[in-house]
Amino acid sequence: MEKWWNGGGARPVPHEGLDLCFFVNSQNIKFRLDETIKVPMMYDGIIVRVMDDYLGKTVIAKHQTDDKKQTSFLTIYGHVYPDDGLQIGVELNEGDVFCSISGIDNRKTQLVPHLHISLARPDMLPPADQLTWALLNKIDRSVFINPIDVLCLKHTIMEYDKTVDLAKAFCKCSQLAI
Repeated sequence: MEKWWNGGGARPVPHEGLDLCFFVNSQNIKFRLDETIKVPMMYDGIIVRVMDDYLGKTVIAKHQTDDKKQTSFLTIYGHVYPDDGLQIGVELNEGDVFCSISGIDNRKTQLVPHLHISLARPDMLPPADQLTWALLNKIDRSVFINPIDVLCLKHTIMEYDKTVDLAKAFCKCSQLAI
């Protein structure tokens, strides 16, 4: 699969999650997510890991379910800046804001700010304190749950055009009139 970041080319492994980058408002104006976007917890859960990633931090939360086949799952929020005081063991409710999307000020890459979301089965992984992106990129892909199937989001998959400067083609969310 072609990647839209870091010069394009083939990914060494299939992408294990969903990158939320852009949206179109009711006036059909195209926006890109930026560092002003606050991220809410998708489900009630407990923070089990905070680790570095390429663009900021990754926060991992564990959630319990009523499903007898899958009693818990992890949500992996990548490329974020955790709020002050967020630490392992903190319990959050669905909708609680706990981080913001990482900005691009340190411009290690051509990436626009985005939120990476992966869902995973913790019973198929080592303990949370041992999780790293290097490990997550090597493990069997069956550990991951397709976020699109769970979140039921209305979405469009955008074809990547290498000739378009995404940072210029889309307005920053901070330019959105409220």
